[in-house]
Amino acid sequence: MAAWTVFAEAPLRASLAFTDLRNRPADLPVRPLRFSWIT
Repeated sequence: MAAWTVFAEAPLRASLAFTDLRNRPADLPVRPLRFSWIT
């Protein structure tokens, strides 16, 4: 069940990330650092 939810959630996360990068290009230099800090 968990694997299925992750699989179904992948396209949604990808589309959200794409729109986020497209709407806020000024955030690009900060985003990788923030992501690496969270993970």
